[in-house]
Amino acid sequence: MIIEVMAGKSAAVHGLVHDATPFKFSEKDTAAEYFGKMLEAGGYNYYGTEKMYSGIQGCEMEAAIFFGVVHYQRLRHMVSDKWQV
Repeated sequence: MIIEVMAGKSAAVHGLVHDATPFKFSEKDTAAEYFGKMLEAGGYNYYGTEKMYSGIQGCEMEAAIFFGVVHYQRLRHMVSDKWQV
C-alpha cells in the first residue's frame, strides 16, 4: 500500500496513469525508487513525506507525515442482504 500511495501521488502530480502490476519492477530498479524519482521531479520529497501544520496552533509539526492518494472500494457485504428463508 505504501507503493500505491507513492504511485497515486506521482500520478496526480504529473497527470499520468500508472500500472499497478506488482511484478513490473526488479530488485535493481524498485518501484519505490521509480516513484520517488517521479515525486522529486514534481517538486515533492523523494519518500513522499510532507510537513504538516497544526490546525489548532498553526505551527509546523516536527514529524514528516506520509500521505497520498489511494483507491478504496467499498464492498457491500451486509448480513441483511445475504439472509435466506
